Amino acid sequence: MTVPAWRRDTHENGNKEGYEDATTAAEKLLKHTMQKLNGKAGREYFSKSETFTKRVPLLKTARKIYRLCKKANLIYPTKVWNFKKRQKLVLKAILTTDDMFTYLTLFNEEKHIPQIEFWTGLVVKVDKLLRSWIKSDERRKQALKEKKRALREERLKSAESLKSQP
Repeated sequence: MTVPAWRRDTHENGNKEGYEDATTAAEKLLKHTMQKLNGKAGREYFSKSETFTKRVPLLKTARKIYRLCKKANLIYPTKVWNFKKRQKLVLKAILTTDDMFTYLTLFNEEKHIPQIEFWTGLVVKVDKLLRSWIKSDERRKQALKEKKRALREERLKSAESLKSQP
């Protein structure tokens, strides 16, 4: 049985307790959103008439964040264009977290949502993890470029040494 890339324990902090990456944080956000919307308190707060104006947008954005994180995590960058492709997905996820935060604040202004601080805290946590993901990818991309540059120089030196031999 294969394990999905986002569930693999390959990260240097993977074995440490309390470690969380953007995908698992997005999964927690999605689960909390579903629980909040479908639970008894959710039915009390979001009436049946508000299903399509409040419930559906929140659920769609939470699902989209999770889906984008999973897609980005499935890309294993070995070339520079892979980093760019993954960065586009992560940026879309960041924009979607902003949408989620906006929805929550707007709906809270209309009528107070119980335990809104925890919910928005999950959104902010996902946003921070996504932003740090972009930074770490930039460092990896620079390291890959340096490695390629060093390999190219090494090949040029070996080619020159072969030319100089009789």
